[in-house]
Amino acid sequence: MYINDQDKHTVDNCRFCFMCRHVCPVGMVTGNEANNARARAELISMVARGFNYTADMAEVVYECALCGACTTQCCTGFDPLPFTKNARMEALAADIAPAYINDLLDKIEAEGSAYGPVTDEALLSEIASLPEKAETLLFLGNTASLAPESAVAAIKLLKKAGVDFAVMKSEPDCGMDFADIVGPAEEARQFAAAASEKINAFGAKTVVALSPDSAKMFLREYREWGIELNADVRTFPAYVLGLMNEGKLTFTASEETVTYQDPFRLARELHETEAPRALIKACAALKDMYRHGEEAISCGEGTIGLYRPDLTVLMAARRMPEAISTGASMVITACPTSYNALKAVGTLPVKSLEVFLWEHC
Repeated sequence: MYINDQDKHTVDNCRFCFMCRHVCPVGMVTGNEANNARARAELISMVARGFNYTADMAEVVYECALCGACTTQCCTGFDPLPFTKNARMEALAADIAPAYINDLLDKIEAEGSAYGPVTDEALLSEIASLPEKAETLLFLGNTASLAPESAVAAIKLLKKAGVDFAVMKSEPDCGMDFADIVGPAEEARQFAAAASEKINAFGAKTVVALSPDSAKMFLREYREWGIELNADVRTFPAYVLGLMNEGKLTFTASEETVTYQDPFRLARELHETEAPRALIKACAALKDMYRHGEEAISCGEGTIGLYRPDLTVLMAARRMPEAISTGASMVITACPTSYNALKAVGTLPVKSLEVFLWEHC
């Protein structure tokens, strides 16, 4: 296993520190000491000192949600995510990755994405009603497959605002799930570059990323990998907030009280916490959970739900009581994987931000 100098420096510091264990959503629900940043650092440090990198170790590496709570809480500035991602890349190279990871990679290779084609008739009808080309591209991402009703509501909102926009009839996978699985491998950059070529060929001046996964890829990974999108990229909440501030969308406020689950892609990785809250407050009273914004606890969103749905269920079930404790009548989230994870718990109604806004528009 190759371990670069930066990873060695990080693991040699993280392996002695327990200060982020209380925010690890996986460790909280498994009760397994191996499922926190310190333990992963200890395992990788052992490998750096000559121990064999085993399949059991690789299993632990893939049980991380990559939510970044440990990084946010680290008062000394260490980031465990890079060594975790590098360890995934090395596990695949050594052919010791879990079987479910190889199965998921086979699916992505065969179908072009982890989710398959869009089949929802209502969404397909909305897409067909849009022009073939426009200056604004609404990129649906995994929302189209995971929460098609949210994608339908997003399209209706932009129509209501009079936006000249289109949706690609055959969207490429942005590459977020693939990158999470294989780590910083050249194959991940090539996957993303192929998607960028198709998006650039569309010719839009503005790309509105509906899914936080797509937004994070376009605004962070693509730029770090030297991949250029020839368009101004906006997150959906920020774009809709702009429409509201311009008076192109208005919302009717109700007396209900809701709470908001911050997706870690938006809150921690893109530092976007206020735009969705401003939109929610235009429609209802907002009561935040104790840990919210950049300090929010993951409810099981992200790529981990594709290969360890059992952990997703446990994380969502642990997060839901925190939502209930606010006294809110409903949970709102701007992420399709968060939406599905929380909805599966069933103890408090859950709505996507897009549907919630459309209902109050």
